[in-house]
This record gives sequence, structure tokens and C-alpha cells, in this order.
Amino acid sequence: MEYDNLHIHINEILQEKGICKNKICKDLDISRTNFNKYCRDVLVALILD
Repeated sequence: MEYDNLHIHINEILQEKGICKNKICKDLDISRTNFNKYCRDVLVALILD
């Protein structure tokens, strides 16, 4: 099975919209550590249920 890559420039979007990471983490109920992995583009897999 072949997988594609998805790159989202989260830090740029947050800066443009004036949204802090803490608010996003609270709203999404995700740890800051995991969210930072998304932001740095080092997340290995994104599983969507």
C-alpha cells in the first residue's frame, strides 16, 4: 500500500490568524507535545477515525 505525504504549515497559519498554540491544544484536546510534532512536520502517521 502506498501513502502520500501531507504538509501543512501550521505555524505560519497560526501566526497569520493570531492564534496561540495553547488555545488550539485546548480546543482540540491534544497535548502540546503532540501538537508541536505536527507543527515541526515530524509526525510519523496521522490516523483519522
